[in-house]
Amino acid sequence: MLHLFYVKSEGDSEDDLKRQGSFRKLLPVNSNGDSQLSTAVKMIDRPNTSQNIWFGVQFIRQGIYQGGVFRFTITLPQNFPDGKCPNVVFQTKVFHPLINYTTGELNTAWGFPEWKRSNRIWQLVQYISKIFTKLDTKMISVNDEALLLLETDFENFKEQAKKCVKDSLSVVYDPPATDDPHYITFSPYDSELHDPVKQEIYKPKDDNENKPTGYSWVQPGSLQPFSKPEAR
Repeated sequence: MLHLFYVKSEGDSEDDLKRQGSFRKLLPVNSNGDSQLSTAVKMIDRPNTSQNIWFGVQFIRQGIYQGGVFRFTITLPQNFPDGKCPNVVFQTKVFHPLINYTTGELNTAWGFPEWKRSNRIWQLVQYISKIFTKLDTKMISVNDEALLLLETDFENFKEQAKKCVKDSLSVVYDPPATDDPHYITFSPYDSELHDPVKQEIYKPKDDNENKPTGYSWVQPGSLQPFSKPEAR
């Protein structure tokens, strides 16, 4: 599930929105009509002096990294949308050919050999998602050990991937590494707090709630507008 938020702080101008890219238009539909909201990412921007830093959390729903919860940041260049590709750094340790295991930096050159002004942040978000489900031995590696295992010992590679998934889950509830109020945090399930909401969601609906409301000028069984006779 994907959740996107845009936080506009006091003093933000339209120029700021253009420079950052509007979150309201971040994820258009695919060419096949499907929504980009199937991408498993949650993002929020950072206002004021560090508007160019966006926090993200990647929830992996399929593939050998399934179950992983990987934190990352996207840092836009000061002259965005001009300049080089935004920098992506994972805070969670990830064993992947395109991710430097020591620094956490993602090799964006594999997806964007040249960042163009026409490129959009949603494309970068989509790229971040795809690297976990579509592995390619031809990718430009920044983790040679991961690439070697991917090519020669896939079972061992899967074990390493599962290990980083397990490690990511062990730190999900850790306190923030920053005092930034927009850092994405999670808390364990609280029965007292969450059970009432859960019960309300699953509560059977009253039949009256499903009945159509308002007036209709369509005769039952017909699709023709204004086919229903007027009441005399």
